[in-house]
Amino acid sequence: MYDLVTTTCTIFDEFTGWMLIVRTAGRSMGRPPPTEPSMTRYRVSIVSDDAFFIEGVRLAIHSVSLYVVSDGGASLLEMTAAHAPDVLLIDSHLEGILERCGRIKDDGPKLIFLSVPSDAWAVDALAAGGRGIIRRADPATDVERAIAMVLKGEVWAPRHVVLDTWKRQRANAPVEPRAAWVERRLSFREREVVRCVATGMSNKELADRLGITTATAKAHLTNIFQKLGVQGRGALTAAYHGAPQGTAHRQVVGLALLPTPGERLVEVLRSIRRPKAVS
Repeated sequence: MYDLVTTTCTIFDEFTGWMLIVRTAGRSMGRPPPTEPSMTRYRVSIVSDDAFFIEGVRLAIHSVSLYVVSDGGASLLEMTAAHAPDVLLIDSHLEGILERCGRIKDDGPKLIFLSVPSDAWAVDALAAGGRGIIRRADPATDVERAIAMVLKGEVWAPRHVVLDTWKRQRANAPVEPRAAWVERRLSFREREVVRCVATGMSNKELADRLGITTATAKAHLTNIFQKLGVQGRGALTAAYHGAPQGTAHRQVVGLALLPTPGERLVEVLRSIRRPKAVS
């Protein structure tokens, strides 16, 4: 009897645009669960120049009839989208493989790196577009599970590797001005209202400036507060100017004023729970 306990954590970062879904599984002894019935067949290609490696990977996934398996060298990475397979199982020992994978477009095949030598290499692999990481010490049955996971648009990788990749992307991402972050979520008229509020104008003053009634100005402000998740003119002004601290900062944490990577990391770690041991 095979039992699998999973926990899932979704991470979305406004600055980098990353959406990460991390799933961790606990295993018991036995065979992997059967693949769900489906009429869809997926093309899976093994990228390696090592015949022994290729044969081992084929054996690891041979029981899944939904996969049409082929193999070849690094030239498989250069196939056009129309002819490319759905999943590439990549031998991590190929020379210059990360650089070549980094040139694959987002609508290309899903990349799973096999026999990954270290966590640092795994971080580089995810940053290069990888969606699956199988380490040298991982069981061969993980290859089948990783394929199923990435075909669903998720990521198969150790949690700490995913978080380290996210932190690096977050640190290297260009910082968008807070005012631009706020305005990007608003209509043209709402942006005009926010700019007036940010300069300290009252409702009557901004209404006169924009040629609208005070009631209309208040209605615009109500919509703006709802869109940005802030409460009151003070919090809105703080969000627009990027105030780093104070009560206003606490009111807009996670919105206009995103937490620091350290703060977000603590939040992420708290949301992930290790699966209970399977008896």
